[in-house]
Amino acid sequence: MLKINSPKLALFLIERYKSKWDKGNPNIDAVIGTKDFSYKYALLQVKKKTISGIGVEVIDKDILEIGCGQGGICLFMAMNGAKSVIGIDVSDEVLHTAETIKGKFIEKGFVRPNQVRFEKSFAEKLDIPDESIDLVIADNVFEHVTDIELTLKECKRILKKNGILHIPVYPSILSKFGPHLKYGTKIPWLHIFFTEKAICEAVYLRAIKYPELKLFEYYGGLDKQPKTFRDVRPYKDLSYITNKKMKAAISKIGFKIEAFGCSRPLWATLLVKIFPIIKKTNLDDILSKGTFVKLIK
Repeated sequence: MLKINSPKLALFLIERYKSKWDKGNPNIDAVIGTKDFSYKYALLQVKKKTISGIGVEVIDKDILEIGCGQGGICLFMAMNGAKSVIGIDVSDEVLHTAETIKGKFIEKGFVRPNQVRFEKSFAEKLDIPDESIDLVIADNVFEHVTDIELTLKECKRILKKNGILHIPVYPSILSKFGPHLKYGTKIPWLHIFFTEKAICEAVYLRAIKYPELKLFEYYGGLDKQPKTFRDVRPYKDLSYITNKKMKAAISKIGFKIEAFGCSRPLWATLLVKIFPIIKKTNLDDILSKGTFVKLIK
């Protein structure tokens, strides 16, 4: 498909599309990048999981969460009966927040001392013994790893027999907000019609034009005038994952698939039912809000 390579046109459209995300996360009353924001984000994770749950049994399990962020999900699992929880992330900042909140939860008696630990680590090289984990959680993570196959291989290595890799969601790069630029542009599927280079340049121009949006603070690579979505991010953590790539990697590593599917808006669900051939095309990704996966070793 021929795409439009015009940053000015992309910026024109972005500026005229109003979104609740324009001034930051609409669910958090704090400035992006501050300690207050990180703390409130972690508490929001706990509150959400209290309502929706994890989607898999955690009682008396040894658990690893990849991409734990500020630690909200790890703490929720510990509060709900997990035997032990390890949370890993690549950001020192979010891990510091996670440790701070863990301390507060221990003080209140919500979790036991030594029940949860946070570590700086990459999913592609886990410092965890073979067959020592019952459950690996990777929520909104596989779109950020640098090597999908290697991450799956490491998960399989550390899982006990019949252990579970639970992926509540990952958004395909082709889904409507796949490029992860929700503070820069919230226009759905803009990347289907415009080139990466045009969109990145448009977001860069917007960051200069509207410094109050703090786009340079949120996107650590934006000040270098990136040409790709990956380079916008400070850790270059974007895998350009698709459902096709994920299925191929799962097959190669040898996991058993217990569940694999897309969540969609109602209209897209009806469209796929009428035209099931969609599932064999890129439209399967484009029409999804996210993909959920549950794998068994």
